[in-house]
Amino acid sequence: MKRRSNWLYVFSEGITNDLLFWLVISSLFLTTVKGMSSFQVILIALIGAGFSLLVYPLISLFIRKAGNYWSCVVGATMLLLAILLYTFCRTIYGFCVASVLHETSFIFMAIRSVMLKNNLKEQGRAEEFVKWRSYSKLVYAVVTCVISVVTGYLFNFYTYLPQILSISCATIGLILTIIYKDSKEVIAEKQVKFDFSLMRNGVLQFFIILMGVAFGVLSFCQTKTNLLMQLIMENSGISVAKISIAISWVVVVSRIIRILSIVVLNVIYAKKKNGKAYMNTFVILILLAIGLYCVGANVKMNVVLAVILLSIALFIVCAVRDPFTIIKEKVALSLTEDDKQASMFSLLKVYNIAGKILITLLAMLMTLYVSLNYVFLAILPISVVIVALNFVFWKYVDKKNKNKKTPE
Repeated sequence: MKRRSNWLYVFSEGITNDLLFWLVISSLFLTTVKGMSSFQVILIALIGAGFSLLVYPLISLFIRKAGNYWSCVVGATMLLLAILLYTFCRTIYGFCVASVLHETSFIFMAIRSVMLKNNLKEQGRAEEFVKWRSYSKLVYAVVTCVISVVTGYLFNFYTYLPQILSISCATIGLILTIIYKDSKEVIAEKQVKFDFSLMRNGVLQFFIILMGVAFGVLSFCQTKTNLLMQLIMENSGISVAKISIAISWVVVVSRIIRILSIVVLNVIYAKKKNGKAYMNTFVILILLAIGLYCVGANVKMNVVLAVILLSIALFIVCAVRDPFTIIKEKVALSLTEDDKQASMFSLLKVYNIAGKILITLLAMLMTLYVSLNYVFLAILPISVVIVALNFVFWKYVDKKNKNKKTPE
């Protein structure tokens, strides 16, 4: 196997894009096996995201000094350590450390895309970057879809079996990461220092801060829907075995929808490249999803109907998430000069993490006094503000660029 094989990149990236198996039953495992409360589950996520934001400058410095390869190896090692701690530790402090390792590992491994770019350039195939990136996303989407089908049954057979398989996948991912090498010509990608002049670009700042909060809403909904469904079904006396199966199948469908959303976006975007139309549609869909969460979680109704409404809300969130991220980056690029775009991507990452922290902190504080279902009621007005400010943003852009092309 060539150590710079593009297919090696695809499978390495696909397997280490998250903790496989764990992502399906994480909330169920922490609450039923480890005996944690909803507040503790949210607190753990908040600490992980918060710490990753604090250490982001140090990680960027490490990447510049150590280079792409060792940064990816460190990230894959941290991912393996995270699932080991999630599986075997017994105190909340251990779970907090696991969450920190989990969140920060992705920052280290994000540089692998630069390694792909370097290797493709060395091969004279630089124009194929999007193709191979798409392949890695497809591998991840397909693998997680298959995993979602079986995880519930595996959990019912033996609660630690999904964890064992997750550890195995993380180990394989680390091995593939160690094997995959950077370009001979570029052993360590030269990192450009952050351009602070971007902070004076008020239009860009407004857009990426607003979209960072929107990303925080999407991320919270996607990761906490399983927990919300679990609580609703538990309150109706449904057994843990049936809950795990139901959640697994909901995740399966959501993964299929996520795959289809990327395919559909590529087809539609090839015909119509208008960032305004896409972003307006996305924020309205986010608001619709939050509305369905509020109804399904807070209006007294048959538990099956409640789960169906929550599932539809999750499907909307999953359909929006990847296209939202792609178009958001395209719009941000159109608002940024070429020599500042690397710094702009750093800002996007920081504001995404900050958005996750904001929504997670709100949820954590609320769960001290009320149940999780009321958190979504609090997110509803936030979503309304996002929609309103998004339309304000585009109205300003249209006015400013009357004789220019609308950002794509």
